[in-house]
Amino acid sequence: MDWEKFWDLLAWIGFGITIMYLIFKAFGIIHSPLTIDIVTIMGASIFIGRHIQKVEHISKEINFMKKDMSNVKKDINNVNNKINSIGSRVFILEKARL
Repeated sequence: MDWEKFWDLLAWIGFGITIMYLIFKAFGIIHSPLTIDIVTIMGASIFIGRHIQKVEHISKEINFMKKDMSNVKKDINNVNNKINSIGSRVFILEKARL
């Protein structure tokens, strides 16, 4: 089992329950002490912060991959130049052989 996906699912369920709680609280359906309200808001803040960190991490990985792709393009150009050089040498050798 992928624990990262499990914790993400659990966080989304918790966030959904928190949103429902806040909606019910706004309409006066739920009457709870202030401490419960604070804990609920803190939980939502932690959820949002966790997902913001994930987005930032993904952004860093994408930037790294872009840099790596430019290196790959340079390497491909070097290989292409070497193949062309070998092809011209083979052509000269074949011409000299005839």
